[in-house]
Amino acid sequence: MVKILEYQKGLIDVYNGYACTTSFCVKNDEAKKWFIQNYINYITRYNSKNEYVFLDYFYSDFTYNSAINFFQPENIVNLPYVCYSAPSSEVDNIINFIHEKINTGFYICLFVNLKYLDAYCQKDDLVHDIFIYGYDDERQIIYSTGYTNGKKYSSLIHSYDEICLAYKNVTVDSPEHRWFDTKRISFFKPRENFVYDFNTLDFTEKLKEYLNIEVAYQKNKRLLCPNSDRNDEKVVYGIESIKVLIHFFENITKSNQIDLRQLYFFFNHKVNMRYKIRYLLDNGYLDDSYLLDEYDKIVDFAQRCLNISIKYKMEQNNICLKKIVFYLKQIYEQECCVLKKLIKTIKNE
Repeated sequence: MVKILEYQKGLIDVYNGYACTTSFCVKNDEAKKWFIQNYINYITRYNSKNEYVFLDYFYSDFTYNSAINFFQPENIVNLPYVCYSAPSSEVDNIINFIHEKINTGFYICLFVNLKYLDAYCQKDDLVHDIFIYGYDDERQIIYSTGYTNGKKYSSLIHSYDEICLAYKNVTVDSPEHRWFDTKRISFFKPRENFVYDFNTLDFTEKLKEYLNIEVAYQKNKRLLCPNSDRNDEKVVYGIESIKVLIHFFENITKSNQIDLRQLYFFFNHKVNMRYKIRYLLDNGYLDDSYLLDEYDKIVDFAQRCLNISIKYKMEQNNICLKKIVFYLKQIYEQECCVLKKLIKTIKNE
């Protein structure tokens, strides 16, 4: 038997949790409204020694760092999908479990040891979550997604034997996933009769929060965001992230190289914001395409930052650093201008 659930590349594909859940959200009109109103603001974690910069979305619907919540069902609120989980200790036959859930329309996210999945070419133990959306009994394969060898998020296949071994050997420590419950298997599907009230007033308020015009995250809400035990860690929100990135590249050394995922996150955020402006235009909230055209330039600059960062990673050329800083400064100035105009221009209901 063959069973493959509907899947398309999600708009947010920088981390697995966003990639697999947004892979079916944007095809549903109500879920699309939810998507438009969320994924606006993000947090940037860094330290004063310039050792690292880490970006992640700050979820406006429930204020948590969303990457931690996607497959922890106890935290899910008002999402366009229902999510459940089962302790891995109760699932001996993972292939049977996959069959059962896929046959009833559930996508699956489980933690495995990538060392045992050939597609990842991983020599050492590495625990990570994978997304599963189908199976083929005749070919004895599982349909999945993931990131391999530095490539972008894409479809993958794994043999039944590989999945069994990867699942069985997930017992190794995984410091990177200490905020997740790696001993649980999550499964989810689109929520039936999901309705979301897209509100332009709320949308513009979130844009103001992103621009730090109005800071709504006070005290306890802010404390829910950082997921770190570092005493020297600092956090900024929204567009202020660009200043952190500028400082990082102006003071970069060979010992604190940039994690390219952060530059891809940055670029992906601009693609996501352009999608939102396109939605506003297509649905009559904007009169013309001027702001969309202006934001296209910002996306182009972010793409250049990413490409040049990749080049710098290979060549260690200081000219590349100067170009990255130049484009980041252009993005900061232009995004402030475009989004402030958007706030004034959008037709509120």
